[in-house]
Amino acid sequence: MFGNSLNELPKLCKKLGKLDIFIHDSRHTYSVMLNEYKTAWPYLEVGGLLISDDITRNNAFRDFSIFVGRKPIFLMAPRVFPVWSGGVCDKIAVIGVIRK
Repeated sequence: MFGNSLNELPKLCKKLGKLDIFIHDSRHTYSVMLNEYKTAWPYLEVGGLLISDDITRNNAFRDFSIFVGRKPIFLMAPRVFPVWSGGVCDKIAVIGVIRK
């Protein structure tokens, strides 16, 4: 998908109808992440997966898992190239998964 996810994701989800998997790996701000989760979730099939990269950047993934009442799964791995964010070196990649 190209463009602003706030504008384009709702149109894409509506066009596709149902999703088996949704992967967030775009802008990692709280508002964008939460908006994408809330937009994609109704289109996910039962048993479908919502996957999000870099979930430790803010609390959007945690808050969304509480909102939908699902227990998340966390996948962690050392980064090949550490990421500097807010003056902190992030050496571990954390991916979150929620099954609908």
